[in-house]
Amino acid sequence: MHLVHLKSLAESYLGTTVKDVVITVPPYFNDSQRQATKVAAHLAGLDVLQIIDKPVAAAIAYGLHMTTTETNVLIFDLDDVAFNVSIVTADEKGKLTVKATGGDTHFGGQEIVDIMVDHIVKEFNKKHQMVMDITGNSRTLRRLKDSIQWAMQDLISNTETTISIDSLYNAIDFSTSITRVKFEDITNSFFSKCIETLASFLRDAKIYNTNVDHIVLVGVFTRIPKVQQLLREFFNVNELLKSINVIEVVAHGAAIHAANLIHKKREKAKTLPIVSLLQTATLSIGVDAHDGVFSVIIPRNTPIPTTGEKIYFTTVDNQRSIPFNVYQGERSRAKDNKWLGEFEVAVSPAPKGKSKVTVAFSIDADGTLNCKVKELTTGLKKEFIINHNKEKISHEVIKKMVKDAEKYKMEDQEYIKLMHARNVLKEYIYNVQRRMKMIGSIDKTRLHAKEIKKMETAIEAANEYIDKNQELADVDEYKKVQDQLEKLCVDVIAQLV
Repeated sequence: MHLVHLKSLAESYLGTTVKDVVITVPPYFNDSQRQATKVAAHLAGLDVLQIIDKPVAAAIAYGLHMTTTETNVLIFDLDDVAFNVSIVTADEKGKLTVKATGGDTHFGGQEIVDIMVDHIVKEFNKKHQMVMDITGNSRTLRRLKDSIQWAMQDLISNTETTISIDSLYNAIDFSTSITRVKFEDITNSFFSKCIETLASFLRDAKIYNTNVDHIVLVGVFTRIPKVQQLLREFFNVNELLKSINVIEVVAHGAAIHAANLIHKKREKAKTLPIVSLLQTATLSIGVDAHDGVFSVIIPRNTPIPTTGEKIYFTTVDNQRSIPFNVYQGERSRAKDNKWLGEFEVAVSPAPKGKSKVTVAFSIDADGTLNCKVKELTTGLKKEFIINHNKEKISHEVIKKMVKDAEKYKMEDQEYIKLMHARNVLKEYIYNVQRRMKMIGSIDKTRLHAKEIKKMETAIEAANEYIDKNQELADVDEYKKVQDQLEKLCVDVIAQLV
């Protein structure tokens, strides 16, 4: 419905039918969200030339795709509900790459409004010696927020303004004057968080302030003078790229890119420079093959389109298939990430570790995730698209997943150590059983019933411990069980060789 409305507006303004479009999306959109956008466009009667990230479109708007030297561009995007920062790199040939994305999708310009609402309520209560309860009065809250937003817009070009509301609460009028300095003091926590988030993003992206060549402003709240002042101070620059309306800059860049693609599509003279784009994977994508550990195939922030591939082996004797669960996220434990789908690959029965398959993931320019698997013994191949439309990841969830990965980093490292110790113990048990079987098949008389029973009991106890303590045990306990088993097994097997 939204796209139908936009299509109608464009056709009314241009006086012609609109069919071909470039659609911009936030950089954290996953392949499912991008596919849903394509479907919505199709239903709206539009042909999608390409889906591109908002930061790339903003860079195009300022002609940064026409650079002849390598350039790092920071896209500072602050709108009502989200704060996104991205680094877009342009190389000598004008190819644009989204090198890294970050920010806080739970934090936006509405935070300033909420801070001002709290301030006004306190001022009203103090002035009239009463408790103003607006939590249950949506009309009063809406009128208050509208007045605050109008005042904020006025303070962009003026140093003082007035917030005046008739019959704000219990038929009491309210009016107060506010200077730009006072506004900035009241909302100082918001501006501080913006800069803290920006600094954290640059550290994670391993980019120094001095490596940023241009800062592009996107979003209505970047018009606030204090935001611009802090950015100039943070990067020690005099100028920010804001000559194009910050609300329209993304659409401006998308229009330029659409013109390029249409020229190319119609094979006409290329009067505009062709834009080469390279975007990045928002979250890591991989599988849980058998032990609960997240095996990453395509790491986060990998430039797309891209392909990643890994080899996986059977884990038990005569295994006939290997099941794979596909996940997206940043946690070491597979189940702590977002489940995308599952598939199973048939393999030739063979001793453990002999049969193997390659799993290759590829992400195309629009962010669609494809999978190819190959059973290496038979050479049989299988290809499909991972379908996970049942529950799409919102940008809030993506941000939370990245935050959780950092928050639980130590816990995840302990989990990796735990699973490694567990797998080492299982592998040792398997090798002991195979060794005993080989010796027994050669000369059964050399195996004494008492020794056999002792070994079998110890192995059974170790296996039982593994089954009952998959997530409760710690690394030292697994090592203790293995040490005890090794002492017994080494003594017995040593007598037989």
